[in-house]
Order: sequence, then structure tokens, then C-alpha cells
Amino acid sequence: MAWTPPDPDERFVTLKDFADYLKVAAWADDASNGPALDEALNSAISWCEGAVGPLGVDEVTYRVEPRGSSLLLPAFDLQEVVSVVSPSGVEVTPTSVRLAAAIVTLSSVEAGAYAVTVRPRVLPADSMRLAIKLVGSQLFTPRRGAGKQAGAITPVADTSGKTGFAIPNRAAEIVAPYLLPTI
Repeated sequence: MAWTPPDPDERFVTLKDFADYLKVAAWADDASNGPALDEALNSAISWCEGAVGPLGVDEVTYRVEPRGSSLLLPAFDLQEVVSVVSPSGVEVTPTSVRLAAAIVTLSSVEAGAYAVTVRPRVLPADSMRLAIKLVGSQLFTPRRGAGKQAGAITPVADTSGKTGFAIPNRAAEIVAPYLLPTI
């Protein structure tokens, strides 16, 4: 199956912006290099969102099971809880909402997952985009290819069987003030 670039690219960092950052703009649409570039970008966005929460969205819906009479959301510093829908599909009104801690308290609960739609915190977009580009550039490291014409660049394929990667220090510093708490 042939690779085609994402169209339209609506990610928080577009493939074109990422390729421009790496100074390989032509690769964004290139069938031989585009997939690896796209994979590195997707992984970087996934890492960043896992570390700080959703990026570039107005609303997010979480499906959460109640803990006692509370719903504990996997986020914090929310701007607003837009809606809470019970497992039976009925919209319910919380008795209290702690936006900073992302805890929604209900007067009564039913078994099953609630759908809680929230407006997430706003993060500094330019800083988060830079962090994504730094992480993506770590994942996608071009090298001079042996046997290729002079000046040709090819993606590095790690065949060592190692897993994981080191987060660039600058990217870690950028996201540090915004990290989601871990339990």
C-alpha cells in the first residue's frame, strides 16, 4: 500500500512544520522518507500529550468509572466541566467540581463509565510545539547512507532490539512545569 501524507494535517504540529524544522521540507510529501518522518512526529506528539495532556483541542471527553461518589479525571487544572453523562446516557449535574484537581463529585452514582466532557487547561502552544519537534528530531535522526549518491540522507534504522529513547534535555525542561501528576 502506498503512503500518502496526511491531508489535511490537523495535528498540533503538522508534518510540513516538522519537516521544515528538520530542514528536510521536501520529505514531508516523499513516499520513501515521509512515513518515517510521520511516525517520528506521531510518536513525539503522543509522548508530549502523555506527559502534559491534550494539546490543541477545545474539549476532551474522558470515560471514567466512579470512585465512591467521585469521578477522578486523568487531567488537572481544567478550565471547565462541560457535561457529565451517566452510563445510562442521562446528563447529570455534579454536586461539586474541583477544576484544579479534576475531581467531579456526584450526589449518587451508578455502576459503569461516565462520559465527562471538559475544556482542558491551556498550555503555551509555541513551547509545546518546540518540545514535540525536539523529541521528534531525536526519534528521526538522518545519516549519510553508504552507497548512496553524495549528500543523500536516509533515516536511521535501529536494529539493536533496544526499546525506548532518551528525551532531549531541552524538551524535558520545556514540559517540566506542565507535567501531569503520576500515581
